[in-house]
Amino acid sequence: YKLLRMDEQLFFYLLLWVQSVLLLSCLYLYCYLHLLNNQLKQKLKQDDNVYNMLKDFKDKQNQVQISYLNGQDISKEKQEEMENLYSIVIQNDDCRKILECEMKINIILADLQKSMGDAIEELVKF
Repeated sequence: YKLLRMDEQLFFYLLLWVQSVLLLSCLYLYCYLHLLNNQLKQKLKQDDNVYNMLKDFKDKQNQVQISYLNGQDISKEKQEEMENLYSIVIQNDDCRKILECEMKINIILADLQKSMGDAIEELVKF
């Protein structure tokens, strides 16, 4: 029984170590992408038209996401409008890079949340 208990503790510490390394790696990548994103935003602010176009797109995108999360159906027209706006926005390289950075940041955060949730699940399972 003692040996089994030590193996469980070793597994726990190994799992904790792996999660810590993963967390630190993801945080480093997150910081890099966040810095890159901020640099691109500063560059975009020099051109008011492009900056306002991206800001308008992001505002509309947030409104659609909030509506969806509140259980409202998104109309076909609204989906097409967002797709058209997106195709216009990504024609600018800096806008496209900002949207890509934000997407990568969201993926990293989702992966971190899943990893931490999986680790916690392993700890509380009977």
